[in-house]
Amino acid sequence: MKSTIYAKILLLFISLVIILITAEAVCRKTENFLYLNTRPYIQQAKPAIHRVSAIHGLGYEMVPGGESEEGFFQINSKGLRDREFLIPKPSATYRIIILGDSVTFGTEYPVEETYAKLLERRLQEFPLCSGVNYEVINAGVCGYNALQKFHLFRNLREYDPDLVIFQFLNDDYYRSAVVLPEPGRPENLSVGEYFSLNFPSVMPLPGKVDRLLLNYSAFYRRISIFLYDALSRWSPATYPPEAYRYPGFDTLADSMERNQEVFSRFSMLARGDGFRFLLLLQPYLKSEFRVDPWISEYCPKKYGFSCIDVYAAFQSDKVDPHSLRATPEGDCHLNRWGHVYLAELIYRWLQENITH
Repeated sequence: MKSTIYAKILLLFISLVIILITAEAVCRKTENFLYLNTRPYIQQAKPAIHRVSAIHGLGYEMVPGGESEEGFFQINSKGLRDREFLIPKPSATYRIIILGDSVTFGTEYPVEETYAKLLERRLQEFPLCSGVNYEVINAGVCGYNALQKFHLFRNLREYDPDLVIFQFLNDDYYRSAVVLPEPGRPENLSVGEYFSLNFPSVMPLPGKVDRLLLNYSAFYRRISIFLYDALSRWSPATYPPEAYRYPGFDTLADSMERNQEVFSRFSMLARGDGFRFLLLLQPYLKSEFRVDPWISEYCPKKYGFSCIDVYAAFQSDKVDPHSLRATPEGDCHLNRWGHVYLAELIYRWLQENITH
């Protein structure tokens, strides 16, 4: 009798193993057809300050309280390269959040020399209104596109900003960046590596186990996707649909359609939370092309956003954009004078447009 029970248990175990192996093989064979490719836009990870994000749609984020090995990059408790700010916002405080990518983050310089902090110092030394304290929060994260900046901002709303500045480059239209696992390797990822590094996990397993299975098991990835899709149908605001894919598009038209959704959501948040929204449109410094007309003309009119066209400012101020490049080969990163110029440009806009 016992031998019969053991035989049945063994048969059941073998059957389950065969089913799992078959499911793994099928999922692995069909998986590559589900994703655009395995060459997304790459952001080189610094393990001390980058991690997989629990915020769905972000992919990766900076580690709250993290610090790079040399101490050059220090991250606050909200995952930003800045100091701590009081929550709730103190009275008589005018607070600005600048959402951006590596240009705002200021990869080459100490945070005090980024245009966000130069603007803050200018406002504190020459306030627009007496009795008001001015704070400018650097919310730049290297590699983020428009969609990622939106998901980041949803987690920063408790800062209660009076003004949100959105630093925009034309590459904000395209694929969300993902992190590369280690320095010095080719810039391509397997599907497993992508999921282990950037998938907004929803499975009730310890983090390391979950990441290991996401990396090596196509069947586990398919189960995770199924659960995520179910959650996104239930709460799309919390679980953005298909955030596990490389959330970018092959064509500019599709990318612009997604960006229209992003800025429409920003418009709704601005009305609901009572902050003003300013587009800071930065051109490439090497090619001298201005940003796409959709973001510079259509978007501000449609949503009632204010706008600073940096390309037009260069022409008006007779500034050579080449002189503001951080490196001779650089196309968008600013040198010290570039950060000073951008801070002054925003300050001038504030003087003309902000009343308390």
